[in-house]
Amino acid sequence: MHHEEAKESIFSHADYTDLIVLLPILAEAYSVIAGRCKERKYDCREALQRMSELECLFMVEELSYKEYHKRLVKSMFDNPELNYNDWLLVL
Repeated sequence: MHHEEAKESIFSHADYTDLIVLLPILAEAYSVIAGRCKERKYDCREALQRMSELECLFMVEELSYKEYHKRLVKSMFDNPELNYNDWLLVL
């Protein structure tokens, strides 16, 4: 749904040398890959391997949920077409 906007945002910051991904977003990516593999009834080892290789390009950061949780939930009430992890990406 917001794939094109996300790509545009990433590529507009292509001059930055450090890319950071939050741990919950990384977990979501692995979960989506595993879920799609299960839906399509194929072995997802190759997709997981590629994700693992991609992960090496990012600095993985942990996040204090206490700091953001209420803001994320409020954002979901205000704009419910995005889920919790989508709002986490936005914030």
